[in-house]
Amino acid sequence: MWCKNYVINLLSAVLCSVALSSCVSPQAQHAGDVVDTPNEVVGFVLDSSGVPAPHVRVQLHSTSFDPLKISSASDSLVGMTDSTGHYSISNIGQGLYSLEAKSIVNGLRALITKIDIGTADSINVRTTIINKPAAIKVAIPSGLDATNGYLYIPGSSIYSLLRGYDGYVQLDSVPTGSPISIYYGVLNSSETPRLIRDSISVIPGGETKIDYGAWKYSKNLKLNTTASGAAVTGTVTDFPILIRLTKEHFDFDQAKNNGEDLRIANKNGTLFPYEIERWDAVAQAAEIWVKVDTVRGNDSAQFVTLYWGNAAATGLSNSEMVFDTSKGFQGVWHMGETAGGVAADATPNHFEGTPADPSSITPVEGIIGSAQRFNGLSGYIDMQGTASGPLNFPRNGTYAISAWANIDTLDGQYRTIVSKGDFQYNLEVVQDNSWEFAEFNQGTGWEMTSLPANSKTWMYLMGVRAGTREYLYVNGSLADSTIWVSVDTTNLRTSNFDFMIGRIFKSATDPKAYFFDGMIDEVRVMNKEPGTDWIKLCYMNQNVPDKLVHW
Repeated sequence: MWCKNYVINLLSAVLCSVALSSCVSPQAQHAGDVVDTPNEVVGFVLDSSGVPAPHVRVQLHSTSFDPLKISSASDSLVGMTDSTGHYSISNIGQGLYSLEAKSIVNGLRALITKIDIGTADSINVRTTIINKPAAIKVAIPSGLDATNGYLYIPGSSIYSLLRGYDGYVQLDSVPTGSPISIYYGVLNSSETPRLIRDSISVIPGGETKIDYGAWKYSKNLKLNTTASGAAVTGTVTDFPILIRLTKEHFDFDQAKNNGEDLRIANKNGTLFPYEIERWDAVAQAAEIWVKVDTVRGNDSAQFVTLYWGNAAATGLSNSEMVFDTSKGFQGVWHMGETAGGVAADATPNHFEGTPADPSSITPVEGIIGSAQRFNGLSGYIDMQGTASGPLNFPRNGTYAISAWANIDTLDGQYRTIVSKGDFQYNLEVVQDNSWEFAEFNQGTGWEMTSLPANSKTWMYLMGVRAGTREYLYVNGSLADSTIWVSVDTTNLRTSNFDFMIGRIFKSATDPKAYFFDGMIDEVRVMNKEPGTDWIKLCYMNQNVPDKLVHW
């Protein structure tokens, strides 16, 4: 009896209460974390169909338990379920534990992490569901000791020796039930264990592949296009999805200061091009555009994987690869510049915009990161040198212009969002307080589609011209496709004026400017006709709340 109590006390002394986290090694121990105060842990184990599971071995480990550093646990930390699936384990010291369950009949498993054993006499653990175990294939980062090294899941008995491998190492019989972490340790060494990947979710009976082993953290982001998500039925290709990072689901302290270690990949580990529009570690907010080759319609199984946590990584943010001119993007302005700054064009065309009156344009929080507020009197942005070139579309050409707009007041005045002169094309608010997309055609006049506007709210507007067809989309839906004509047989169609945001240019002698009064964000010009699914996906992804990307 003396010997048994000695073993119990010895194990209680070495068990630590360090929760698995991003910044604390599982080997770290703090005095007083585990107290030799007897407690009882009780609970139930069920199989996946909800039937009580007898003959299941239930074992408590410290959350820092390393199966190759601590040889075994005392019998006092082990229990067995009875015919009703009930178990009880007594004489447990205070601290944080993991509970590992394994059926001795069929090998079904489960793992519950971060069980807090406090001062209460009895602790009820949530019902444990045993399932088929999973497998995890882990890409071995370079520079590890492949001879003496091993991977393990702290708080469990699961480990795998590297055995000299330099490719992938597999962890078998991985229990499901809680997100897990994988650490790297070295046999017969006091070296601090290294976190390989945190918060991994595995599927019962499935295989999970862990690429980019030098990155400590990853998260799968589901792309939901079903009715419960973006509600898009068709497949969309080469689409720039927007990913927003906030403190609610992303720890900025785990990443480099400007997000240089960020990577985004598909399920096979192929990296997607991406652009960081904004990374504000202080405010804990970021917006990232990711060029995804295919977004499947009516699908909730597709996902992209976000990787971060590699201090040696260099930044790969590249707007030109995301907004490629070969894919139709001819001008993209995120409108996130600082006060008086040049409006950068994200495409390879580099049609940078110059504020004509910097004091009249103010950076504000927009629908996507930062936006610009125009004072309605003198503020506009001129993309100099764009009178000719990719933004100069012919009569009855094929192109699309889009923007997020939030007008302060509907005052019966013309208010221009974007334009390339009054006698070519524009997107604006007109005198009857309607959103309007117009193309001017010589000998006919202005050919227009429109919809009644509303103020003080963000609206996603897209005008599409495809030959003699014209469409206005508002908030992702077709608003008008019936062209009505404001007859003008006097004026000539002209392409002499630059592309502008916030005003329209009629002529060198006409003082009317029709300045926009309100906020503008994410202006784009494309030289193709985007499909209805593309347009709806833009709105559903960029709006708040985002209906496409789910954490």
